[in-house]
This record gives sequence, C-alpha cells and structure tokens, in this order.
Amino acid sequence: MNAAAYNCARSPFSIQHSSFSIPPWRGLTLIELLVTIVIMVTVLAGALPLLSPNNNSRKLREASRQLNSLLAQAQAQAARDGRPVGVAFRESGASSPYSGMALEAYIVAEPAPFAGFSEHSRVAVTTPGATVYGSGAGANGGTLFTNFYDGYPVDALTFTLADQATPDELPPSMLRFGDIVEIGSYQFMIVDDNSETTAPNKTNAAPVDPTLETTDVLHCVWINKQLGQLYPQGIKSYRIRRQISKGSDSPLQFPRGIGIDLLASGVDGLSGPDSLDDFNPVEPPKQIDVMFDAKGALDSVFDDKIRNHTIEQVYLLIGLFENGNNGALDQNDYDFAAGTVADDELAQRRTRINWLNPDSRWVSVNRAGRIISAENNMSFDPRLTPYIDDPDINVQRNKQINAARQNASNMSGSTGR
Repeated sequence: MNAAAYNCARSPFSIQHSSFSIPPWRGLTLIELLVTIVIMVTVLAGALPLLSPNNNSRKLREASRQLNSLLAQAQAQAARDGRPVGVAFRESGASSPYSGMALEAYIVAEPAPFAGFSEHSRVAVTTPGATVYGSGAGANGGTLFTNFYDGYPVDALTFTLADQATPDELPPSMLRFGDIVEIGSYQFMIVDDNSETTAPNKTNAAPVDPTLETTDVLHCVWINKQLGQLYPQGIKSYRIRRQISKGSDSPLQFPRGIGIDLLASGVDGLSGPDSLDDFNPVEPPKQIDVMFDAKGALDSVFDDKIRNHTIEQVYLLIGLFENGNNGALDQNDYDFAAGTVADDELAQRRTRINWLNPDSRWVSVNRAGRIISAENNMSFDPRLTPYIDDPDINVQRNKQINAARQNASNMSGSTGR
C-alpha cells in the first residue's frame, strides 16, 4: 500500500492528494448564524406585504364572513323552532367616540306564542268606536311605535272562554304594548286606549317596555287590514306573538377595530311611511333586530323596539371603528361640492369614510331571506353629478351612501350566497 492510500484509509474525514486537500467538516459560527437570520427576516418582511392584503382588509372580510354565518344560523333556527329568530346589534355607546358603531351581534328570538291557558280560550273583536291611534308624547301610541298607524281605529279585543260568559283573564306582566294578537290571518297590535292615567298601563307614562297587568280586554290596532276587509266575526281561537328576547349564546365579537357602521347601514322599504331608510344613531344607544320567519324569509326589522314589516332589503356595512364614530369625524370630508378635490385627496378621504372605503364590506338580506356578502365596489365618483348637486353636506352624504348600497345590491348576483 502506497502512502496516499494508507492516509485515506487511516482518516475518513480527510482526503489528501498531491494537488488538493479537503479539510474536516465544521459548523457555522454564532456570527454567521446571526447574519443568516437577519438576512432571512429582512427578506420575509419585505415579501409579506406583497403576498397578503393589509391587516384591516383581512379583518373586514373576516367580520363580514362572521356576520353572514350568524345570520344564516338565525335563519336555520327560525325554521327549526317554527317562530321568528334573528340577529341584533347595538350601538356601542351613546356619545362620541363610542357612538355610531356596533361592535358585536347576537341571536334574538321571539318567545313561544301564548294561546290562552285552556283549549276553550277565545277572543272577540269589538266594532271600533271613536278612539283612534296616535303616536308621540301624550298620545295612546306613546313613543313606542311608528307613526304609520296614526288615525287607525282602536279595537277592543275581549277574552273569554268558549261559553262567552266567563272572562279569560290574561296573566300579569307577561304581555307588553307592541305584542301582536293573531286571529287566523288577522293581526292586531296591542296599544294603549289612553284611558289609563298611571304606569304601567299608560304607554306615554311608561314608554320603555311597559307590561300589562291582569286583564281580559286588550286595546289594539288592526295592522294588516286590506282594503274592504271586514273584522273577524264571533269568538275565535288566537295566539299572541310576544316581543323578542336575547338568546343564551355568547355574542359575536367582531375583530378588534371593526364593527357595523350604523350611519351607513339601513333598509329599503316596500311602501308606506313606516319604511325605514337608515339606522342613524340617536341617544340612548340604538338597537337593531333583523328577524327571519319560520320559512327563512325576512319577517321584520326592529329599530329601537319599533317593529317594521314592510322591508324589502337590509344593508349592513362592515367598516372601521375609527371611521364610524358619530360626530367624531370632520363632516366636511363628506362635502365634495365645496371645491376641487384632487385625486390624491379623494384617495385620502376614502380611507376615512367607511362607505367610500373599498376595503369595507356589505352584508345584506333581501325579503326572500337571501344573505349576501359583497365588496364595497366604488364605481362612482363622489365629485361628480348627481352627488354634488346640493351643497348640503347631509344630502351629499345620503346620495353617496345610497350609491354604495346600490352597488352592493347589483353585485349580489355574483357574490351572494
């Protein structure tokens, strides 16, 4: 064996040759390792913004997905329970910087209807007298109800057993003004006949959730009367639909800094003066309830406990909390008629106004119960006609919001569920 072969056999970690030599393997030094890590972190930090959308955009999309899922859950529960179930959201505070935004949503449900204590429980409708319904302070509707029914006759519903001679008194503190008495397809809303002078039976004296004491007579307005339709004759079976209450599930908390912008959210109404337009926040903090019926369709929308049936579509705008605080922003941002607004300034304003921000998301529900999530597609320029025709900032703002809602509605065919 020559010397070179002998050296190779003796040391597996090195190969010697007359023209080259491979030294034994060694690891990285600490300095080399640190330099490598610094380089990797620098490259990764530069690549992340290119590989993923900004953090707010991701959170807005996640919030819209969460709200869509919660609405679908309420819809399924309504079908399962056979009575209205919905989603409620409440303004986070009564004053800036907490007003104007709802930061959580939760399930609400209509309690099981009350149909009397006996299978013989019945009700009869008395022909209306001179008393009519009126809303507002001092009127028999008080501040609880919409003015849609102003001027409607107030009917007396008398509860008896089937023998018509025995009064069938309703239980105390279970029913409220605003509950609905259903007699077949006839619907009567409980109001105050203005004959009571003290709470809790006088609506305008106790305007927040007044309950009725033991009684066998309810004063109501017929809320779904059709032209030429007559009152139900004789004594009939009935059921009373009570107002909604909060479920036991924990509320949905939107991602930090994200909520429902109540200033931009609202509805399209079918017809009539009770049709809502928007959910403009007022003191105290406002609560909105979107209810589904047992068939999964849109049943009604409550705006601060006022039930509205004639709703075509509900629009909920998911936006940034910092952009939605009612009164906290400079309202001149909404004004594009005051002077020339350059492209770069328009881009800056879009980041400060939820309904002009392309990262915002719409979640809407149409009358059939279809739940739709859509991007806030900014295909209109607020600097152009017709958005600047009126110098009034509020008029301009409303035109911008309506255009943003319309874009969301137009996108429903391709982005909805």
